[in-house]
Amino acid sequence: RILVVMIISPVCSDFSLDAAAKSIFGMYPEPRYLLEDKKAVPNLAAIIKTIFNQSKAQYIHGSTKALGKQWWINNGDGTRYTHAKLSRQDIVENDYEVMMKLPGVGPKVASMVLYVVFDEIHCVPVDRHVRRFMICFGFASSRVDPKNIGLMAEKWFDHSQWINLNYVSAGIAQTLALLKCPPELARFQKDLMSIANDYNFSEDMMNFIQMN
Repeated sequence: RILVVMIISPVCSDFSLDAAAKSIFGMYPEPRYLLEDKKAVPNLAAIIKTIFNQSKAQYIHGSTKALGKQWWINNGDGTRYTHAKLSRQDIVENDYEVMMKLPGVGPKVASMVLYVVFDEIHCVPVDRHVRRFMICFGFASSRVDPKNIGLMAEKWFDHSQWINLNYVSAGIAQTLALLKCPPELARFQKDLMSIANDYNFSEDMMNFIQMN
């Protein structure tokens, strides 16, 4: 379920994501139902609706099918699947590198899924919010190749804060979207420091943010 949500999430509002997820999991409460549905891709695309909905639908179906080869057992009649009994270690051994090979899964999706499900931190999950954060606060130049933003963030931030950086930068973006006049900048700074404090940013990092 976390993988499906993460595949849908790019360029998608929280409201649209929540609505799509509820509809998908209502129609397909278990992966086997999606695998058995010959019209799964068009059905998913119709539910997702947002930009790139066709691609996202194909990614969800492709990833489910790929994972099904490892974690689901075909009962032999071509239509029924049952869950393979795997331990946590069985799944963890097929973590980051394997997930990166799934359709529609890049570093951000793989790292976020593994963090939410297994509390494992593999890299900084970079998206447009993290990139803007890094540039805005002087951690990176606007000329830097986006592919290198994650590596630069990992040098600046402690390993324990890599996932928090994604949450904080998204929170900042949402706050900035609400700003309509200069007097609200003071409130923004207060909110920013609150976010940084909530996610246990170091004192030096909080001072740096406050100065900038």
